[in-house]
This record gives sequence, structure tokens and C-alpha cells, in this order.
Amino acid sequence: MRKLTSLVLSVLLAAALTACENGGEPPKNGTNPGEQVGTKAQNEAFTIKENKKINLVDYSDPNGYFKMKIPEGFTVSVYPGDLIHYTFIVTDPNNPQYCIFFNMKTEGYLKTEAERQWYGRMYPDTPFAKLPALDPPTTEYFYQVFTQSFALSNTSTFTFPVMNGFEMVEKIGTNMTGGDVIRGTFTDSMGRKTDGLFSASMYPVSLYYVTAYYVYDTMYITAPENEFIEWEGPLMECISSIQFTQKFVDGFYGQEEILARSIKANAQIYDSISDTITQGWNARQSTYDIISQKQSDATLGYERVYDTQTNEIYRAYNGFTDDYTGDRYKVVTDEMYNQPIYGYIEKK
Repeated sequence: MRKLTSLVLSVLLAAALTACENGGEPPKNGTNPGEQVGTKAQNEAFTIKENKKINLVDYSDPNGYFKMKIPEGFTVSVYPGDLIHYTFIVTDPNNPQYCIFFNMKTEGYLKTEAERQWYGRMYPDTPFAKLPALDPPTTEYFYQVFTQSFALSNTSTFTFPVMNGFEMVEKIGTNMTGGDVIRGTFTDSMGRKTDGLFSASMYPVSLYYVTAYYVYDTMYITAPENEFIEWEGPLMECISSIQFTQKFVDGFYGQEEILARSIKANAQIYDSISDTITQGWNARQSTYDIISQKQSDATLGYERVYDTQTNEIYRAYNGFTDDYTGDRYKVVTDEMYNQPIYGYIEKK
């Protein structure tokens, strides 16, 4: 018994000495307490920088027409037109690639190029002669001619965004007003590639011998290439928060029956569109994003790892997995490329 007691005391003493050497606690998971990356030497060489949190704040239009949530620091610009064609843009003033766009209605699109050319000869000063034909009348094609459509409406105080080379990545779904919800990419006026989700609804209108189209509820959200995964959630929350006031409804009620119905039920409309986009986004084919994120990492010189304790995803400097010998951070699987980046692991 004395020998057993002595052995137990020896083990406890050894454990106590080990704890003292490690700051009062025994080692956990092979790393010293307080070390987030690996060994002490590694922890002195690496640092983790978290992404800036996207905070949303309440915004109310000074004219009392609508309210919504917007990312903190963003600005809101309203097109100086009538309420039927009401348009506003929410952007980061330092980088307009971060954008929320809304247009109530745009019109003047003919069904075919032949009809547009006929109008050009007969009535050259009308919108039907100046705007592109919607041929075919799809959401995808509408965004392919988006810049051409809205450039005519630029003013000295309001400039519409530029979309060059718009390409649909995939169709996400259909919104409740009949338009498609699509994932797409384009380059802006500075040649920067931009990702986003886009929606618009086309309605045919018979004009004597030709067919024209009105486009309702043009909405999109965008962010710089390969950052959209981080921004989709907050921007979608902003879209779903849009609420038009009774003052806005009274301003044009009766002028546009379809539009009036949409605005009067705006909470259901925009919540539904938001839900459609969100559901479609979650169910999308992820191959594009996986390939795109991998290409971005390779171009920028990053590896992607995840924290096995928190499942947070990090971009680490190229060579991190060669330098790091711990068990906490491991290389991501393909599916993890569709998850937001929590931060960066960099050399000090």
C-alpha cells in the first residue's frame, strides 16, 4: 500500500510540474494554452486576421417613400424620376461593386430587332427606337443589354451601373412575379469582374402592329469576384427588408394596376423573392464557385484551411500547410469552398 501511495504521489507531482511549465494547465490537443495556430514558435510567426463584420443599419428615404436595411457605411442614391419608374442604388462609396439595385419599372422594349428598326425609321425620337429589343424576352438577355438600356437615362447627378459582358452562370429559380432569378457575372466600368444574383420580370404589351415589353421589379445584388459568398446573406437581408410607404403607394396608385398591386403587397413580394433567391442559392450547383474560389486562391497566392475546433474557414498564405505541424488547422474539402471566409492566416 505504501508503495502504491508513493507511486500515485509521484504521478501527481509529475503532472503538477508539467502544469507549472505550461502556465498552470496541462497541454490540450497537443498545443499549449492560448496558442491558436500550432507550436509556440509557429504562434510567434503567424497571426489570424478576421474579416470585417458586415453590420446592417436602418435607412429611411428622406422623401418618406421607403425604408430598408443597408450595410453600415453604404450610401443610397435615388434616380430623379417619377414614382412609376422609381429607382435607387445602395453602394459602398469606396467600391460600387458592392451594390443593391432596384428599379420599379422600365419600358420601351420591342419584341424584335426588325420592329425596333421600323420604329427607328418612323419615330426615331421614341424610346422604342432607341432602346434595344428584348429578343429573346428573358431575364438573362435583359441584363446583357442592361447598360445599353439605362445609359440613356443617366443624368448629371445619377449614373447607372455599367455591365460589360454579362454571363449567366446558372438559373436559380423563378420569382413570384414571373421573372427568372439567375446567378451571373460581368465586368464593371473599370474592368473588374463582379458576381451577383439578378432578377427581373417581363410583361408583353400589344401596341397596334407590334409587341412591346415592360420590365418590372429589376433587382440585383453584387460583390467583387469571389467575395459574393461572404456578401450574399447580408445583401439578401437588405433586399427582403425593403418596405414602401403608403405615401409612395398613394403617389401613383391607379396609374399602373400591375405595379400598384405589387407595391401594395410589397412585404409579401420582396420576402418571396428573397426566399426564392435564398432557396435557389442554397440548392445551386456549386461547381462554378468551387472552381472560381480555387482559381482565385491560386492567383492571389493563398491556401485554404479550416479550424477543426470551430469549422471556420481561413485563407492562409501559400506554404502555410508546409510550415504548420499542428492538428488544429487542416486543408478544406471541395464543399467548403462554398462557405464564407472567416479571416486570413498571415506571417507576422
